[in-house]
Amino acid sequence: MPKEDLPVSDNELDVLRVLWDEGPVSLGEVHARLARKYEYTTVQTMLDRLVQKGQVARDSRVRPAKFKATVTRSRAMRHFLRLMLDKISDGPAPLVMELLRERKFSQEELAEIRRRVEEFSREQDADPNPGEVP
Repeated sequence: MPKEDLPVSDNELDVLRVLWDEGPVSLGEVHARLARKYEYTTVQTMLDRLVQKGQVARDSRVRPAKFKATVTRSRAMRHFLRLMLDKISDGPAPLVMELLRERKFSQEELAEIRRRVEEFSREQDADPNPGEVP
């Protein structure tokens, strides 16, 4: 599977969020977090599909089996940001501006964003190969 490929549905992203937040957990623990939205068997099916897709690993050596995400939250964010950049946005600046308009940020969050932009800018100035993703 190509590094950029992240074949997951919106519902499967709900499961991945639980795994990212909780670490290795059982099917019952995932369902407990998602019970208001999904039936037990639906969560089980989604976990099985995510295992088949290679996005989740199942440790069957323990009982009950534990599940953990094999794809990072950061990789998923990069995937969806790339999709938005390639398919919708006219470039990164409009995408960032839309995010800033869409959500109310606290002064602390805005200060953190500014700090990170400045840090990234310094790193990019020092990088002889800008734009290449490791």
